[in-house]
Amino acid sequence: MAETEVMYNRDNVPSVPLPENHKAKVLIWSDLTVSHLSEMGLAQSADDMKRLLSEIFTLDESKRCMVLLDFYYYNIQFCKEQKFTAEQTSALFSVMKSVHEVCVETPFNNLDAVFKYFKELILSHSVKRPPFSIDVFTADNVKAISHYALTTYFRHYKLYKYVFTPKVRLDLSMMYKGLPATPVPSEAGDQPQTGDDNIPEEDETEGGEAGDPGRIQSAGQTSISADEAEDVKELRTIINQHLSAEIKNLRISIDDQLKNQDELLNLRLGTLADTKPPAKSRPGSKSKKK
Repeated sequence: MAETEVMYNRDNVPSVPLPENHKAKVLIWSDLTVSHLSEMGLAQSADDMKRLLSEIFTLDESKRCMVLLDFYYYNIQFCKEQKFTAEQTSALFSVMKSVHEVCVETPFNNLDAVFKYFKELILSHSVKRPPFSIDVFTADNVKAISHYALTTYFRHYKLYKYVFTPKVRLDLSMMYKGLPATPVPSEAGDQPQTGDDNIPEEDETEGGEAGDPGRIQSAGQTSISADEAEDVKELRTIINQHLSAEIKNLRISIDDQLKNQDELLNLRLGTLADTKPPAKSRPGSKSKKK
């Protein structure tokens, strides 16, 4: 049986950022200043507002920037609908912008970490405990913001992931001593061929010697005999058939996992959207006694 040689070079493996835990902090006036909000108040149309946002954050006309521009614009529109003050608008804008940056920092799934970070940011702007947090948002504001974030950004969490994160694909190649190297894989989805199609043909020269002996022999060794060539064909056929079955099972398993994750995500978001905070009693109110 042919021996397998595993080749791994750490320097050739591209670095893929992994999910990280972030600590919440006060973000008021981090991205939008008083002068920015004053200029936005003078905007007469959506185009004027988007043009101003493009100038502030240096956004071009690429597809990603257009998606990001819409994200920024609708966050400002939500603040207008809720009649937020300048401080509240700046704080909410920076909160949503920071949540988005944490979401797209890695192509891996980090939904739980991002949602936890969002809740901590909202808490940092709802409780008066300087310098760790300030009371910019009221209880009603927090309820409205949570509902807005759940029904917009987190509802389309995977779409933002798809647009702003790179696609990660693992190309695995195997080398067998005495056999030619595995060909470079083409686009994803190609199935490995089975049978004798993968067996390299030998061109005979006038002297009866193989035209390309390096394809069927290792360095410093003699060519493979006819009997060994038959064994090689049988081995390659078995390996290809086994890999085809394993790849098929792996795709089925991945599809099932993605389906289960989608169902769990929709269930979790639906539960959070339906959850209502307990009503708080007004300060100074007293229950009536009979």
